Amino acid sequence: MQNQRFAVSGIFLGAIMLVSICSAAGYAQGAAESVWPTRQWPTSTPEEQGMDPAALAKLVEFGTSRSFDSLLIVRHGKIVLDAYYAPYTADIPHITNSATKAVIGSLMGIASKDGLLDSADHRLLDFFADRSVANVDERKKQ
Repeated sequence: MQNQRFAVSGIFLGAIMLVSICSAAGYAQGAAESVWPTRQWPTSTPEEQGMDPAALAKLVEFGTSRSFDSLLIVRHGKIVLDAYYAPYTADIPHITNSATKAVIGSLMGIASKDGLLDSADHRLLDFFADRSVANVDERKKQ
């Protein structure tokens, strides 16, 4: 039951993150000012970001009936909803399991479509040539 809950939560979290990332990426292309990088995510009201607060309230209620731990929605690079369901709070780490695989795969697809990625076989370390990567071995090089 616990694994099923994490799987459903992970899928939903991945979908929400994908929508948020795509929305933020589309907005960033036409934005007059960049909201990144910052020390803290900026916040906004749903209305300021073109979202229906009543629809978000329904989503929060849906999370209650589905045993969510938390719900975070970002639109145009700004947090418009940050909800926690008892007993969880912002300072409690959450298990994300394999949700990051879907996010990374989606980001690779977006980067490839936008011409930012020449190949799915491009080595990741090449993107971080200006940074020091710890414990580089043959596995990481591949």
